Amino acid sequence: MAVEEPLYDGENLHVYPRTMFGTAFVYDIETEDDDEVRVLEVGGVFESATYIDHRRFEPTFAYYYAFDHLFEAFPEPDRVLMIGGGGFAYPKHFIASQPYGSMDVVEIDPVITRIARRHFFLDELIEDFDTRTTGRLNIVTADGFAYLKEDGPSYDVIINDSFSGGEATSSLVEPGGLKVVKNRLSDRGVYLINVICDLEVDARPLLQVVENLRGEFANVHVVPCVDDVFGDADNNLVIATDGEYEFTDCLPSAPELGY
Repeated sequence: MAVEEPLYDGENLHVYPRTMFGTAFVYDIETEDDDEVRVLEVGGVFESATYIDHRRFEPTFAYYYAFDHLFEAFPEPDRVLMIGGGGFAYPKHFIASQPYGSMDVVEIDPVITRIARRHFFLDELIEDFDTRTTGRLNIVTADGFAYLKEDGPSYDVIINDSFSGGEATSSLVEPGGLKVVKNRLSDRGVYLINVICDLEVDARPLLQVVENLRGEFANVHVVPCVDDVFGDADNNLVIATDGEYEFTDCLPSAPELGY
């Protein structure tokens, strides 16, 4: 597959001007813990990141690890769908860390997927784990909402990590979109959403998502995912399901706030 040629291709900076959401910058940074990390920046926001050493298949952002809460509901998931590939940080972790289940990844922007292949070790993952043969990783270039509206397989877990700037794609968190999401979930399936919201400044964006989810699902949980290294805004994992599962690290229930 041909790779979109960058506008600038330096030793530590690669600039791709033709993504659907603006110019993408790929460059390496060093964290306070002296870790070397490669980041994907679009619209002034870190969209993804990867270690560039032997941990290249391990997550960097705290909220990536939070997606592992799916295993508390499905220890051996069959099919998982991820909306928003970005640098494929969580799909790499999912495939590399355990042998169970397949993951379909829907990424709307083919340029972003090509960046992930070239700079974020996606091609290496595909080769190392032979996903072409096993079928454990399937990449779909499409709009996530449009994909969900199609007739297709049901999923034990659907993960929404799609963004427009710093906000989750609205069509997947509004009431009409949630009915579409639920229609593609298996019985007692789980919907995970990353919501960027600083609870100490303004919790309303998170509470609106929670309110919408409570209109469609029996149980909604919120897991804070504060990341002091990679972001000023706080990430929050919201878990919605009709199943009766026990999830760790959740905020205490606050009915007066809607969860």
